[in-house]
Amino acid sequence: MKTFGWLMLAFIGAMFFYGLAVEQEAALIPENLQWLQECAQRGRQIVQEPETDVATTIRALDRAIQKLQNSVKEEKQDFLYKLAVTELSLSLGSLWGETLVKEFGWSWAKMSDESGDMYYAVVSPDKVIVVCPLNDIRRCLTSPEEPYSFEKALNSLRETGKMLAKR
Repeated sequence: MKTFGWLMLAFIGAMFFYGLAVEQEAALIPENLQWLQECAQRGRQIVQEPETDVATTIRALDRAIQKLQNSVKEEKQDFLYKLAVTELSLSLGSLWGETLVKEFGWSWAKMSDESGDMYYAVVSPDKVIVVCPLNDIRRCLTSPEEPYSFEKALNSLRETGKMLAKR
């Protein structure tokens, strides 16, 4: 079960795992993109990693998430905990998304699912791969019992991108 769970987590954020259908996609207005980039800068401050190469950023993100997961206690489901999870999801999720943009040349977009819920997503140019990085971080923080490695997820996305390019 662990291996299967890992495969699922490796692609967390992909549309078919979130049940998202590309019902609607909209390019971000410059103000939204700037806001996400500012959130990513806050994420860099949280992980204490200046803008460097993708591998260093991903390792720092993994370390920060592991520390946060280790500190999460079930009894901390109060308002301040939820507020912290929201802020960390924005900051670290934007950093994860900006890292994907930098690594693959993808772009940010607003996506909606069948119920009309909107998500910030990073999409490949062909729209085959869609990652919802803010949701990825939220899931890590709210389900600390599930180990997750952004480095492994990134490597898996690299392999998938190569595989898709060969089709």
